Amino acid sequence: MSRLTLVLFGLLTLWHRSAAVEITSLPDRALILQFEKTGALLSISHKGKTVLESKIGYNRDVRNDFYEEEGILNITQVPHGFKVKWETVKLDTELKDCITFQDGVHWFGGPQRKEQHWPLEKMKIDGSEAYVLKQLDNFSVAEYYWLSSLGVYIHVNERTPLFVDQNNKEPNKLCFIAKAQSPYINRKRVILEYDIIIEDNARKAHMHAVENVLGKPKGHPNPMMVKEPIWTTWAKYKAKITDPVVLDFAKAIRKQNYTAGQLEIDDAWEKCYGAQEFDTSKDKFANIDSTVKELKKMDFRVTLWVHPFVDNDCKPTSEEGLKKGFFVKNPEGSTRATWWNGKDSHQIDFTKPEAAEWYAARLRKLQKSPGIDAFKFDAGETDYAPQ
Repeated sequence: MSRLTLVLFGLLTLWHRSAAVEITSLPDRALILQFEKTGALLSISHKGKTVLESKIGYNRDVRNDFYEEEGILNITQVPHGFKVKWETVKLDTELKDCITFQDGVHWFGGPQRKEQHWPLEKMKIDGSEAYVLKQLDNFSVAEYYWLSSLGVYIHVNERTPLFVDQNNKEPNKLCFIAKAQSPYINRKRVILEYDIIIEDNARKAHMHAVENVLGKPKGHPNPMMVKEPIWTTWAKYKAKITDPVVLDFAKAIRKQNYTAGQLEIDDAWEKCYGAQEFDTSKDKFANIDSTVKELKKMDFRVTLWVHPFVDNDCKPTSEEGLKKGFFVKNPEGSTRATWWNGKDSHQIDFTKPEAAEWYAARLRKLQKSPGIDAFKFDAGETDYAPQ
């Protein structure tokens, strides 16, 4: 018989027809499920006030749509809230839960986009692409954390092969979608798992998230990066930079009585892309040690533009990376990546500690000689990886 397998706080329940259940096992917090043809309505109240409304198992008749081996919904109690977890071994199954944007309730967190709307409920997100960092639309932040002004936050487990659709296919809704599609490969099951935490207000909820899931910063940047200007060669010279050009740039800044701050040597300082060594030919940076010393005498801190790519013709660096398996591979094993400065390149695989150390060691070498103070890290989003 078709049925949804539902586990509520460790109690196995098999639903065969429309039903509702109320759970009030947390102080001042209640969860209500109402099963329908198009999903289960989930409502959470706190001290008698509804603070979250959603539909889970969206567009599925969860009364009898799953076979027991195909889908399990597990709702469990966690401190200050509830955990919702769908799990199926059917890899062609799409799991979808949608949070309703209630009138007058504001949301924060989630992604950063080129066209950033605030609060978050005003933003539109196309869920056809995976919720991962990508260069497209300046999608360089993709938090698995959403916070509401009513003191509720949602944290999606990073095991979830997550797609996020907001105000797109379902207006006025934030939809979490899990499916075993690229780039989420080699999966044995599809999981959609997230915690819903309820506190008295947004501040308390966020502090709970900081203490339990987000963590606190383990360091901080040099305050001078905020207090003083950052000057970059790219803005004026693009890739046409040399020792004399950089020094003339710095002298012109100081001549106008501007604060020195930080001077960034941008694109075209390397002998080849990925070498992480200065091009010391006579018409480039033959006197880079002296140049850096002169910049520091003018009270500049010196920054280098860096990236995570190694062009194939940048030997022996590319040969070493290939030999040691330090580059990202596509499902067929190819490491060929493309970026704006190279059509035959490789992207360093920072999920491998050895590869990350290989990259970092060369940066530390630049800090020692010629005395670079900091680095500007550019690119490396997922859409640059081998496809």
